[in-house]
Amino acid sequence: MHNKVKEEQLKEKSKPKEAKPSKEASLETKLAKRINNGNKLIEDLQAAANPAPYADSILQAAKYSKLRILEAFVSYYSDDQGLRANKINETDPATGRSALHYLAYMANTNLVQLLGATDGMRMNVLDAYDRTCMHYAAIRGGSTTINTIFLLFKSHGGAFQRAELDPEAVAEAKPVAKTDLDVINDEIQAEEEDAGAKSAKDDADNDFAISGDDEDQSRLNIKTNENEEGGPEVE
Repeated sequence: MHNKVKEEQLKEKSKPKEAKPSKEASLETKLAKRINNGNKLIEDLQAAANPAPYADSILQAAKYSKLRILEAFVSYYSDDQGLRANKINETDPATGRSALHYLAYMANTNLVQLLGATDGMRMNVLDAYDRTCMHYAAIRGGSTTINTIFLLFKSHGGAFQRAELDPEAVAEAKPVAKTDLDVINDEIQAEEEDAGAKSAKDDADNDFAISGDDEDQSRLNIKTNENEEGGPEVE
């Protein structure tokens, strides 16, 4: 019995071993699987009876922090005829922000780089507060994201362009709960208005303030005028 078991073990060892897939092949397999799963996720979202706002929008996926869906969109949208770039460059008609504004504030460097791999992506969009994605990266303080955006500006930059706003969308958005970015912008704007009001008050006070030297000079001018008119001489 012992000899039989040993013989079977020797047979197993003598069988040629199957070659293990290389790391590169394994990575490609995982990536293909992730892309397929992402495409199915998008198709299921769009096939729903009441599709979510982010079912066909990279901008809305970023706004609602649906980052896995956003990632899936990049491979789902064809790059033919600039479709992917158009989706990436979409701006909110109420705030003027693109997906990059939101990703920069989230300090999500990986997704910023993913979007940056698309030709035609616009980095120079100014929102309703005249701020770019770089402003929001700086507000959040993510140094890695700031560096990434800086490098992308070199390849995707250009003249700054203010996003077009829809007055009706702006009016409709006002009663809606504000996002973190809206709250931050309101705080910054309030601080700027306070600083402007204080500066104006200081300027007004300075216009009416008379120093001691000015008072002495004023008295001297009065006495000089009196002297010229035959009044008392100036001592």
